[in-house]
Amino acid sequence: MEDQLMKEVKAELSQCVKKDIYDKDMKEIKAILKRHDEDIKELKEMMKSFQRTMLIVEDAVTNKIPALFDGYSMHQQKQEELEEKVENLEQVTQTHSIRIAALETISSQDPKRLSKMSS
Repeated sequence: MEDQLMKEVKAELSQCVKKDIYDKDMKEIKAILKRHDEDIKELKEMMKSFQRTMLIVEDAVTNKIPALFDGYSMHQQKQEELEEKVENLEQVTQTHSIRIAALETISSQDPKRLSKMSS
């Protein structure tokens, strides 16, 4: 009978120990789940913040691209105008250089002829 009683006590103790271990494990699991839930909430808030930031950046960039393109187009147009003006000035300068050379030649050959041309 003592053996039977010992077996029952051991079985009861074993169940208590198992229940105790089970309760501790469950508490640990619940604590881990709670931390994971908090992490998930934090990640969701970070995602919302990130999405708001992306919308702000996207809006700012979207509004500036047309302005940048317009500025580039105006710059390109002004560059073409300046190149045309430089080309015209080069032609005028070349014409004037030829005329000056011709006048210098005439002046060295016949100074009186130059004075008649200027009057």
